[in-house]
Amino acid sequence: MNLEKLEDAVRAIVAEIDQSEFIYQLLRAYDQPKASITRLKNGQYNQSKNDGEVLWKKKLCFRHEPDGDLHGCIDRLKSDNNVTKHAPRFIIVTDFETLLALDTKTDDTIDTPVKNLAEHFDFFLPWAGMEKSQIQSESLADNDVKTDEDRHALNIFLSRLLAEALVYLRNKKRQMRRSEEE
Repeated sequence: MNLEKLEDAVRAIVAEIDQSEFIYQLLRAYDQPKASITRLKNGQYNQSKNDGEVLWKKKLCFRHEPDGDLHGCIDRLKSDNNVTKHAPRFIIVTDFETLLALDTKTDDTIDTPVKNLAEHFDFFLPWAGMEKSQIQSESLADNDVKTDEDRHALNIFLSRLLAEALVYLRNKKRQMRRSEEE
């Protein structure tokens, strides 16, 4: 999965929100099978009987809460027996202005304006089979790289470091040959 394409896909979803399709579009962006999403939409996989709520076993509990307390709602859902017996990885609550999400495996949370969800696209990567430890190991060199300018500066630094190391090794090799000849 290309992380830049995923981030762009999430950005496109929140740019023009279709409330009735939002959660299904989000699942599709993370490469969930189309057939499974169709079955979820049709109610075959949806374990919830409540309007505005989607409960997919071991995947998610999503609730659209148009005029309520989002924090109170997510607290109720995480202790609701009907939700917990299906062990969703994520509990998501939104009014389509703000989005709250809980990763039930790691207890990580996000509380963000929906329009900024793309900045947190990595939160839902477990849907794509990528746990956070895998992501961190892929980007150790980029931990402090925040902008394209920083990334460019890091690339230049590493290129120069590599070039200097090669020059050093070449000179060392020459010195060793000279000492052998003597």
